[in-house]
Parts: sequence; C-alpha cells; structure tokens
Amino acid sequence: MSKALAFEKSFNYRFNDLDLLTGALVSSGYPNEHKAFVSKYRHAMLANLGDTVIDVLATEFLIREKKMTDEGQITILRNRMVNGASLNELARPILHLLVMTSGERNEVGCSCIPGEAVEAIVGAMHLDGGLPAAKRFLEMLGFFEKEYEE
Repeated sequence: MSKALAFEKSFNYRFNDLDLLTGALVSSGYPNEHKAFVSKYRHAMLANLGDTVIDVLATEFLIREKKMTDEGQITILRNRMVNGASLNELARPILHLLVMTSGERNEVGCSCIPGEAVEAIVGAMHLDGGLPAAKRFLEMLGFFEKEYEE
C-alpha cells in the first residue's frame, strides 16, 4: 500500500508490522464498500486503543511537563487535549494518507473521521513500537505544543 509507505517516509517511522498501519489508515467504512479489502487489524479497534494511549500520554505530559497536581484540573485540560475537535485539527497532515470511501471523503470536514484516524495511528504505533513511538508521532503532529487552555 503506497499510502502506508508515504506515511512511513513522512513520519520517519518504519513499522515492523505494516498491517497495523494499513488498519489504521483505512477507515471503518471502506471495507463495507470494498469487500475484497481484508485487514488483519480493524480501524475501530486501533482507534479504541489509541484513545486510551493518548489519554495516558496527555496525563503524563500534564503531570511531568506542566507540573500539574490537581486531579480535577488535569482531567479538564486532558479532556480539552483529547476531544474530537482537537484531534480533528491534529489530523490535517495525515488527511491525504487516509483511505476512505468517497462519501467519507466528502464529509471529512464535518465528521470525526480525522480524529479517529489519529487515534488509530497512535494505537497502531503503540502496538508496533510501544509508548515511545506513539508519543513521537503525537510530538510530530504538535500535540504537546498546542495551547488547550481557554
């Protein structure tokens, strides 16, 4: 898959299991329209894992880097960091690499597909290279540099 290879080049990361990246880059709806496409890893499953990994990395960042100690404030700021709008915004550099149906592509601006793709990629990177790989990807997207406070 050429988009997977383009991803690896863009983010300077070589997957040990390219099926993980393929599952992350192919939207959940794509296999429904393209019955011949079979993936070892489902996009939704990887996104579920990635959501949890992003929560962990965001919490760690707030405690270690921002020196936050109040659990309530950590929760509030983490929720701002990991909400759908924030993740959709982070997805801009990867949108051209996603494999979607034409309907999904037409609706991408007003859907959760971009944010779910970020989550799926983080999940895939975590399975392939652990937390350091997932963290590095988020760093490259500017996740930890963005201002999330009101």
